[in-house]
Amino acid sequence: MTGARPHDLVRLADPDEILTGTEPAWVGRALAAAPWAVIRRARAPAGHLAAGVRGPARHQRHAMLIPAAAATGIARPEDLRPVASVITPETPALAALRECRPILDGLGRPWGPTGSAGFELATGHRATRARPSRGTT
Repeated sequence: MTGARPHDLVRLADPDEILTGTEPAWVGRALAAAPWAVIRRARAPAGHLAAGVRGPARHQRHAMLIPAAAATGIARPEDLRPVASVITPETPALAALRECRPILDGLGRPWGPTGSAGFELATGHRATRARPSRGTT
């Protein structure tokens, strides 16, 4: 997989192949539930991607290098714009995204959801919440 940019989500063909055994136990469970990783800004050696795996809790983020060949698909934030208009079930974050979409589209600039909203739209795996987590701003 070449051309992946920060915030792009990559689908992994076989998440077990990228596990080294040194990552926290939740990483394997998270990848089994949703075999996707987000591209990070960090540098990666040739043939690899700097990626991050998200766990079910906000503090569960794990940085890793994955072989580029392990990625079988890519979802760029701007690819998720059409999905943002047909969101269900709806959380406050996704409702706000749907309401903002016409304004953002009207700017004539590329845009797309990232973070929890982008992850949920790309993977179908619930990542946004009905209420903000405690301790978030």
